[in-house]
Amino acid sequence: MSTRARSEKPTCGQGDESTRPLADGPGLRPPPPTSRYRPTATQRRFVRARDRRCRWPGCRRPPARHDLDHATPHADGGPTTCWNLCCLCRTHHRITTFAPGWAFHLFPDGRLLVRTPSGTTRISTPPGWHPWPEPDPPWLDETAPPDPRTD
Repeated sequence: MSTRARSEKPTCGQGDESTRPLADGPGLRPPPPTSRYRPTATQRRFVRARDRRCRWPGCRRPPARHDLDHATPHADGGPTTCWNLCCLCRTHHRITTFAPGWAFHLFPDGRLLVRTPSGTTRISTPPGWHPWPEPDPPWLDETAPPDPRTD
């Protein structure tokens, strides 16, 4: 099974979901973007499966009360794509919307960077999404011992 080189990983802001390289093999793929403000049902399912909880660093609120938040606001030209959406509890969603001085950046691999007004930076990683394939196990590179029956 071939794996993609690390240099082929998407970088933030390059392309859309239809042009980004994805993992080979079976698995959950992001649904297509929409021009609407509200995410589609498939986008909501994908983001909730990827995030599983409030993505604010240190928050562990369960997904029952999540809001899907645009990392780059839709009003500022932020697309409604899975790479621009993350789950936040209502409290933390309000901070992203109304509190001045906070900075947020959602990376294509789902990591969320939060910078406080004082400059402290924290990153949260989604537990349910691994966009690149696992490397082959090391024993696949080893050569098998010779078969004694063929001597």
